[in-house]
Amino acid sequence: MKSLKLLVVGLLLLAFGTASAQTFTSDPAHTHVVWRADHLGISYTFGRFNEITATLEYDAANPEEGSIEFSILTESVDSVTERRDDHLRSPDFFDAAQFPTIDFASKNITAVDDTNFEVVGDLTVHGVTQEVTLNVEKTGEGQNQNGDALVGFYTEFTIDRTEYGMNNLLQATGPEILIMASFEGVAQ
Repeated sequence: MKSLKLLVVGLLLLAFGTASAQTFTSDPAHTHVVWRADHLGISYTFGRFNEITATLEYDAANPEEGSIEFSILTESVDSVTERRDDHLRSPDFFDAAQFPTIDFASKNITAVDDTNFEVVGDLTVHGVTQEVTLNVEKTGEGQNQNGDALVGFYTEFTIDRTEYGMNNLLQATGPEILIMASFEGVAQ
């Protein structure tokens, strides 16, 4: 009986000990980056980016060994107003011709609990890289209709756009920009 218990424990350790990170890529229909900016101290303007790619290495048993990278095409900014979007793409703001992407690469992930993580990484906006700390929530996991594994994460954080060299029209649009990002990844 003792040998059987040791065998079962050994098999469980082998099964869990060999678990490795799984690679997830963003599902474009279910991955969103939305932003909110102050307008004249009166109201908020909201927008989104329509082209985002992200890759996540995730192992639920070992989240600290994971990583996340994302890239946002600045040309894809969409505030539902063409004239404003053209202005946001101009050198006054994103300068999409010179800085075509906003990029993030994690450097460290710390599990706070089973569904919350602190992710430290480099955020590059407008050609300037700053280290940021994101509080990230695991929103769920499951399978799609094809049986592929899915995982979802969400974060909200605020950046000061002046720290990234975006200093134009501060009287109209304040320096702080709230960013809300929701990622749904499909296992590869």
